[in-house]
Amino acid sequence: MKKLLLIFMAAFAGIYFASCSEDDDGDSSPSSQPSKATSTTEAYISSVEDYFVASLVKNPGYLSVPEVEDATFVWERSSGDSNTWTTIDGQTEAYYKYSEETDKSKKIRVTITCGGKTYKKETAPILGKLAEADVSYTGGTLTTEQKLNSSTMLSNASAKCDGNTVANVTAQFVDLEGDSSEGETIIFALPYENTLSESGNIPILVTAPGYLGKYVSKYVTVKQVFSDYEMPKLSTDTASIQSGCVKFEQIVGEFEYSLSSDGSWSDDFDSPIAGLSEGSVIQVRKVAFGQAGEEGYLEASEPKSITVNKENIGTYVPAENTMNNDDIEIIEERSEKKLLLKAQLKNPNVSDWKYTWTVDGTTLERDNEDLFFSEKSRCQLVTFDSDEDDSAITIDLDDPFWDPSGIYTVTVRAEEKSSDSGNPLLYFTSYDFSVNAE
Repeated sequence: MKKLLLIFMAAFAGIYFASCSEDDDGDSSPSSQPSKATSTTEAYISSVEDYFVASLVKNPGYLSVPEVEDATFVWERSSGDSNTWTTIDGQTEAYYKYSEETDKSKKIRVTITCGGKTYKKETAPILGKLAEADVSYTGGTLTTEQKLNSSTMLSNASAKCDGNTVANVTAQFVDLEGDSSEGETIIFALPYENTLSESGNIPILVTAPGYLGKYVSKYVTVKQVFSDYEMPKLSTDTASIQSGCVKFEQIVGEFEYSLSSDGSWSDDFDSPIAGLSEGSVIQVRKVAFGQAGEEGYLEASEPKSITVNKENIGTYVPAENTMNNDDIEIIEERSEKKLLLKAQLKNPNVSDWKYTWTVDGTTLERDNEDLFFSEKSRCQLVTFDSDEDDSAITIDLDDPFWDPSGIYTVTVRAEEKSSDSGNPLLYFTSYDFSVNAE
């Protein structure tokens, strides 16, 4: 059990491990609960079910345990409610099992010795063990950032002893640890009011002055939250988004979105979203994990709103949606090691065009042309054919590190740079070309 306590303490937030050699005042004042005495280190007795379990508390709220090989434990029983103590023979572990025959109406005291210092803690006179305990949980669904709070989330605590209703019953969220001794479970409990990472049955210790406590559990549902940093964002790269649509940027985390109030949600963040206009609202939330009512469940977060702005609405016009496709074509010129693709327009009245090339879904830019990767993971050295003219690109078919074989899809978009009417001409076409390995 001594080893158990050492391991168990690590489960608590704000833990402090101390050896018996650390400085402290020792001889802590007697009380049934950890006192707020000025002593640095205090003894503590957890009284749950059938067992008293002893440990040390360093600065209330922080736990410490002595080195296992250094600590000794002595348990004593009072004569009635007096301060005359009798050592309980053979009880030298960190725990002591309650005996109604010998311990009822008596006080129990433990003396912990470590590092040459002595710590004592005693209980109030023992009236018995609580049974038929219950409590109401009123905290509702918590987020992963909300802390448990016994005073505001627990109410109507009740219990009985020997069939009689017990007065002054209270309840406290606790963290429990169990160990087996001679086929029985020894439970150690300390108050726990911290955040929860997932839903589950949370242990609650029901206590009353003079009684060994009884633990119960209540299921607490926990839901996701997400920060502004994680908030999905709409893309502003309108030239690559289909006209009239919006598209999300790369998502960090597991999210879903909704466009309506009918309760339907989608996790398809890769496809363009049609039917929206400036001012439209998209709801986004973190997805749920697990099954409601089961251990480990995480409820979906509260939704947050994203408003569509003008700079989110796409302007890209696919070939199948434009009447101007016949006015542009891609001319292919092959040599042994190179492939030249040139956009040719049939409108002789306009000479100043902006060209946008895309190969296998990746847009070619001046600053990325030397390190161009297609979505199909075939690496080609793709460059503009001229430093000043974007109307043609060259694809190197002699890359020694990659097999260029396959079918590539090339699209080119030509937009009039200036227009007197304010409605520039826009042409678009798509072209598939194949490369055979030699």
